[in-house]
Amino acid sequence: MPSKSLVLRHFFRGGWATDFGPTVDVSPDQSGKVDVPFLVDAQDCVFELDGGPHEIGGTTRVNSVAVASGAMVTGVYDYWRQGTAGSPTRRRVLHAGTVCMNDLDDGTFVNLFTGLQSGSVPAYATFNDLLVISSDSTTDVPRSWDQTTAQNLAGTPPRFSFSVAHKNRHWAAGVYTQPSRLYYSINVDPTDWTGAGSGSIDIDPQDGDMITGLASHKNELWVFKGPNKGSVHRITGSSPTGSDAFARTTFVKGLGACWHNAIFRLADDLGLVSHYGTVHSL
Repeated sequence: MPSKSLVLRHFFRGGWATDFGPTVDVSPDQSGKVDVPFLVDAQDCVFELDGGPHEIGGTTRVNSVAVASGAMVTGVYDYWRQGTAGSPTRRRVLHAGTVCMNDLDDGTFVNLFTGLQSGSVPAYATFNDLLVISSDSTTDVPRSWDQTTAQNLAGTPPRFSFSVAHKNRHWAAGVYTQPSRLYYSINVDPTDWTGAGSGSIDIDPQDGDMITGLASHKNELWVFKGPNKGSVHRITGSSPTGSDAFARTTFVKGLGACWHNAIFRLADDLGLVSHYGTVHSL
């Protein structure tokens, strides 16, 4: 007997495209086939080469109870300390709400720092076996943890938002009072920012942008600015002075990273999310 029912089959043709609006004609053809050209919302999806999505596989839950009373987790870092005993130790570090926590590699999280600015975006970097923790907060200062002592970062560091290790120095930026200034520590000491061998480099100051991200890539330090005009710069060299002194060259203008956490490794390339909301690679 003929039926008025029609089985609809949906085919994804364009993956995830947040730049498009939500209105699109997805009327089925006579066979019930519906071509969806793109998705405005897509969560926990992997898109195959033919455009077909499937859910990203999960893992066993690390923590048995909600951390920070169920506050939103804003950062996660896998911190390994090599030490000198020949047996490295691992700690998971996360930010949630107003606290920074770690676990003993067993899913039980305890507080490292409390009273942090809620909603701030954290950044992590490991150098000289020390975990350096910072954020885009305008009030929180950089912190450190060596799996024993959790404290404000020793010495006289600037109040930076993010940092990376590069050429045996620690580099930092995101200082709101000096938005275009790139700082570097002395050799092999992320706590000394004023001694001999430390310094700073100004990257096109007062160009309408601030430094929004750093990455050590292919033997150079890459500096990203935004969010208004955007630019990418390369720091070459291995020391403050001499024949191989640090030098800055501009790589591209009109494009930058929206923030430090939007820069990521992509095989042998470096990817970034720009202030246009689009993913690019170098």
